[in-house]
Amino acid sequence: MNQNNAPKGRGRGLGRGRKNQTQKTAEENSIKKNEDTEFKKTDIQNEEACLKKETEFPAKPKNKFSLGTDFRILVNHFKLSLQKKSKIFQYDVSIKDVDTNEEKISKKLGKIMLQQFLNQNPSYTNKILYDFKKILYCTERIQDSEVQFETSKGRKFTALLKEANRPSGLDLNNIQEPDEELVNVLQMILTQNMRSDEKYFNFGKSFYENRKENRKEIGIGLDLIDGVSISVRPTEQGAAVNLNKTSSAINQEGKNLIEILCEFFRCNENNLITKFNGNLSKLLEFLKNLDLMDHLERPVKVQDIYLNNSRQHRFKLKNEQNQISVEQYFLNKYNVKLRHPNLPLLSIGARNFIPLEVCCLRQTRRSNLNPDEQSQMNKVTRSSTKED
Repeated sequence: MNQNNAPKGRGRGLGRGRKNQTQKTAEENSIKKNEDTEFKKTDIQNEEACLKKETEFPAKPKNKFSLGTDFRILVNHFKLSLQKKSKIFQYDVSIKDVDTNEEKISKKLGKIMLQQFLNQNPSYTNKILYDFKKILYCTERIQDSEVQFETSKGRKFTALLKEANRPSGLDLNNIQEPDEELVNVLQMILTQNMRSDEKYFNFGKSFYENRKENRKEIGIGLDLIDGVSISVRPTEQGAAVNLNKTSSAINQEGKNLIEILCEFFRCNENNLITKFNGNLSKLLEFLKNLDLMDHLERPVKVQDIYLNNSRQHRFKLKNEQNQISVEQYFLNKYNVKLRHPNLPLLSIGARNFIPLEVCCLRQTRRSNLNPDEQSQMNKVTRSSTKED
């Protein structure tokens, strides 16, 4: 067919038709979208109405129920209450060495400071809460902001008490909203009161009865003990204390390191010297995992095993020219005659060495258990749960 004889306007006509069709489709989609939106709004409104109807509970009858059977349930939440509202004053505590002017943060110093402060100011007895570090609360404003005290060795310290904020009301019935400061105060009250009883000891919020029958051995120098975790919780009806059973692996505090090593090598004290050769790496890994203290109850952190014994290793004392052995030093300084001077020494850093026999376990929890200890702990815990 000749292109000149082709019908004119065919392409333009198709274009117009397609445009009209597209416009028509867009209008239909818009109408459908509006209809869908209206249906969705209606569905949501109907659903909300149904939910509202379902959550409308009937009122509690005024008369006492006569049907059913009474039964008792065990709970682990108990409401706390105070006889009267109290004001609490918070203080930031800073303890400094008088000679060096260095700030010291130590629970031991905090306990000494509080005891001497109460001896000098008995009117504050049973009115102070102290974490033995940086925070102290009191139900009265403390007049003396500076406390002078000294340790049994004659070291002098100064404690500065700086009021942190305005007094706030201690209202246990108004603790529905999480009030971190108030919860901390209540937690300290419970912890301090429980800690004052010698029957119990604690690690943080967890308390344990101090009885040998309450312990089960699960490893070398290691016991499993059951206790109770005590925490204060805000509830809709005021403050409550929450009790939960807890189990921890703790050291057999006071157990001498010589006795522990005899269990580790499965030998007696006389044969202990023969067990060190060839077992140093395994022994060092074991010793680094222990929480030890020395004869002065200072923490000991084992760095290495020094093969020279207490008779061989000699050093100079301050302002002395002659050297002295470790064995002679303990005899002169502490009147302690070493029973095993032929055993290696422990290196505790900064070229300080200490005999094995003057070290013992501290009363601490042990979390980094080896596989055997963890397995035994799980086994004893499951057995205890079945008995309960």
